[in-house]
Amino acid sequence: MIFVQTLFEQTGTLHVSNLNSVKHLFFLKKPKAKSMKLFLVRHGEVFNPKQIIYGKIPGYFLSDKGCQDIKNTAEKLQENGPFELIFASPMDRTRQSAEIISSIVPSTIELEPRITETDVGSFQGEHFTELPVDYFSNSSEKYGIESPTMVLSRMMNWFEEIRKKHVGRTLIAVSHRDPIGALVNELNKAATEKVENCFPDTAQAFGVELFGDQLNIQPLQ
Repeated sequence: MIFVQTLFEQTGTLHVSNLNSVKHLFFLKKPKAKSMKLFLVRHGEVFNPKQIIYGKIPGYFLSDKGCQDIKNTAEKLQENGPFELIFASPMDRTRQSAEIISSIVPSTIELEPRITETDVGSFQGEHFTELPVDYFSNSSEKYGIESPTMVLSRMMNWFEEIRKKHVGRTLIAVSHRDPIGALVNELNKAATEKVENCFPDTAQAFGVELFGDQLNIQPLQ
């Protein structure tokens, strides 16, 4: 601002007209918008030889394959660190997955009930063949199952909170198929880069990046 200072020193005053006349001489840099990156990870494959709809039943942990798949995902995540925090659904399978990830990309784990599994009601404990094909749809409530709208509401409540609280940070969240799918499907509507299939396979991850008003979503490669 040397030129402005010189004007002031020469005239003793600096009027609005002076400011307007010199504005074009300066490239006014706006502060760079800080991005938040969030990696949404579905837990690894669960050891479930009896094919039970485990829902929120405790005691369901990862299979050997599930452990290895999550390790592979963690190694890919490692390239995007460091990470501020790992959010985890309170279920055993997500906590175990978060612990494996944390062993490879050291981060504090915080349990977050809002990203927990869909409540499947009376279907919990039944065989997978008993679960209606359209269980996670507009028909959910007639089956006594938590609806996509309800799941999305709690997921968005959490997402809006962290996007304000963790500006400029990189985070991980370990959750479940339906909650991740509901959130990604909603975010996709405003995203510049989108994903085609919003509902992840086991150990699959999506990267969500917020940069100013821009939103991008990509599968973790």
